[in-house]
Amino acid sequence: MPHHHRIPPKTTTNARTLRRNATHPERVLWYALRNRQVAGHKFRRQYPVGSFIVDFCCIEAGLVVRGRWPQPRGAACRGRGAACGDRDGGVSGAAGGE
Repeated sequence: MPHHHRIPPKTTTNARTLRRNATHPERVLWYALRNRQVAGHKFRRQYPVGSFIVDFCCIEAGLVVRGRWPQPRGAACRGRGAACGDRDGGVSGAAGGE
């Protein structure tokens, strides 16, 4: 029987809030990734992974896309965990680590 990790309810709530309050660059990237437009892969946005929330991910490809959007720190960064550091633009991903 597979072992499922439970996502803390607060993390799920934060992810939903981030999806509702997406920045313009996040919306632009989401429209390019959604509906299996990239090699037929399904992407998710503001997806909880443990106690962190990743900007975009493709589970089947083991890929995480981390946007570092220029924006003020503070409320916009809450819930993003380690992904909210230097926000000067960029993408990272890894199937086995970065």
